Amino acid sequence: VLPGAGDALGAGIGLLGVFAAFRLRAHPVVIARMLLNLAVDSIIGSIPLLGAIADIFYRAHTRNLRLLRERDVRAPRASDWLWVGGAAVLFVMALALPIVLLFVLVELLR
Repeated sequence: VLPGAGDALGAGIGLLGVFAAFRLRAHPVVIARMLLNLAVDSIIGSIPLLGAIADIFYRAHTRNLRLLRERDVRAPRASDWLWVGGAAVLFVMALALPIVLLFVLVELLR
């Protein structure tokens, strides 16, 4: 129906893991990496055909679970939260990508 909708839904569900990381007080860099994994998965998934094939090999949720299990013991710095903010912005942009591509496609077909 809508290209990338399934990947956006999967990324949205993946946010549950990110919220769990916040609740477990995971290191900010771990949270940023989790968001980046979800963003990459969403971007790759928005590419027709290639995205379906790539989903077999790039498993963002599995990677995020592994990140949560491998606790980072360093003390967080304030700058680490900048990485989280940047990763969050990239994540939102990745979710918007299929919608933007759909609008571009519609305009090209006019």
